[in-house]
Amino acid sequence: MDSCEKNISNYAVVVGDAHFNSLGLIRSLGEKGIGSVFINIDSDGSAEHSKYTLKTVHVGSTDEIADAVKTVVESRGGKPALFPASDAAAIALDAAYGSLSKLAFCPGLSGKAEFYMDKAEMCRVAEECGFTVPETRAMDITSENKARLAAFGLPFIIKPLKSVDGQKTDITICKTREDAVKAADAFFSEGSGYRKVLVQQFVHGENNLMVEYCGCKTKGKKVRCYAQLEKFREYPVDRGSTSYAIIKDSITYIDVEKFDTMLERFGFEGLFDLELKVVDGTPYFMEINFRNGAPSYGFTAAGFNLPFTWYRDCLGNETEIKLHTVKIMNEAGDLRHVAEKNISALRWVADFCGADALMLYNRNDKAPFANAYGRLVTKGVSVLRAVKKI
Repeated sequence: MDSCEKNISNYAVVVGDAHFNSLGLIRSLGEKGIGSVFINIDSDGSAEHSKYTLKTVHVGSTDEIADAVKTVVESRGGKPALFPASDAAAIALDAAYGSLSKLAFCPGLSGKAEFYMDKAEMCRVAEECGFTVPETRAMDITSENKARLAAFGLPFIIKPLKSVDGQKTDITICKTREDAVKAADAFFSEGSGYRKVLVQQFVHGENNLMVEYCGCKTKGKKVRCYAQLEKFREYPVDRGSTSYAIIKDSITYIDVEKFDTMLERFGFEGLFDLELKVVDGTPYFMEINFRNGAPSYGFTAAGFNLPFTWYRDCLGNETEIKLHTVKIMNEAGDLRHVAEKNISALRWVADFCGADALMLYNRNDKAPFANAYGRLVTKGVSVLRAVKKI
């Protein structure tokens, strides 16, 4: 059931792309009576079709984002909150922080987003703030570094130094010297498109658990971090995004005070997504995304509506948080496990029907799913999901 808050601005501005991250933001806000103007970097996307989207503005590149935001605010008035749904959007908003923060509640790092999105720099600060960090090294794409890669202890993982520099599918785990040689040839070739990469120890043990903490930070206030996501599955395996997970009313693997100190050190405000890997009981810092995380809508389903909470914090209003345990699924990503025979079709259907929230299908906002998969599939999914409220 939608509810409307009369004492806050009546719209927000979500900046993103075709990823369902944008849709999750728009739905979380919409369910609290806040419509969103969607600034879309892509030509289309599920968020455009949500009933909570007031208008979609297309931009040809991230360079046009700041001007698009200014045009929206000048046209609609008020002081909306801005919500980046991708790293590229977060960098663009942060680069224009000085001017945008006068018109809207602008998240970011006061112009330092691109610097701190460097994963080597991010890991350095995390370690200084008390997190355990795997051995990490940033490498320029040179023949000398390609040779040095052979001396890096196995197993290790190679990934883009900044998320905006590449795709998750580029991330490569090297368990043998043969793996390392192939990865070095791929990343350190002139045609790879990379200028720098991150090489990091791949921590792994008998018991491994990927954990995420989605929350928000407002300057002058303690970080809001109340629930813990534990992944059952991710796609791609060992290097991908959450595809099926549980969100619990607990904080097990971080010291919230230390984490707040780290965010203060970054000078960050807004929504975040912190990723850890727990190996045989030891939590290792992986990365922090300085924007809304992909599973954020799952936290809304669990009772912690991140964008709404941050919006109200910016206005000096309190928000009551009532948490409960939920299972969430990115249905499109998780279905790939069936195609690759990681799980059976019957197991997937059972998990799909049992999930409390999905990232694309929503019984109160079906148009985004129907636009992607058609009316017939939507009707079939509606029957399977008939017993669920979300």
